[in-house]
Amino acid sequence: MTDVSLRPASLDDAVYLLLLRNDKLTRANSRSTGEISRDQHLRWLTQMLVDPRRRLYIAVANHETCVGTGRLDRCDVDVELSLTVDPLHRGRGYARQIVRALTLEAGGTLPKTAEIATSNIPSILAFLHEGFTPDKVVDEDERRWLWVRRES
Repeated sequence: MTDVSLRPASLDDAVYLLLLRNDKLTRANSRSTGEISRDQHLRWLTQMLVDPRRRLYIAVANHETCVGTGRLDRCDVDVELSLTVDPLHRGRGYARQIVRALTLEAGGTLPKTAEIATSNIPSILAFLHEGFTPDKVVDEDERRWLWVRRES
């Protein structure tokens, strides 16, 4: 399998990112399960790209094929990771590679965390395979979420 690299997202990626965000399985595993309009998405993306505490990436295989996206959200006590694998590339091990690349990109000494819907077994396994451990389970919004953690 080819290694995945991360490149910073830009407004040029808006269409691709919206397609990923509005994918049925992506929505099912997200906090916000509704579809997002193009205008809502562009507002969010514009704010995301200028926020110094957040970084959004496009995951790329073979230096050209977009296979998903990853995000780092920094706060004072940790760095939260999140990802989406492109529906056309699911089941090929890219989630694990995106987790690995995000963890390296986050660097530093702060713990890395992620919040994952307990129904999202592929994401849970990807994080566990990359050295994250279960931290807590939270019941919220009539759903269950697993928080995983990895010390720097």
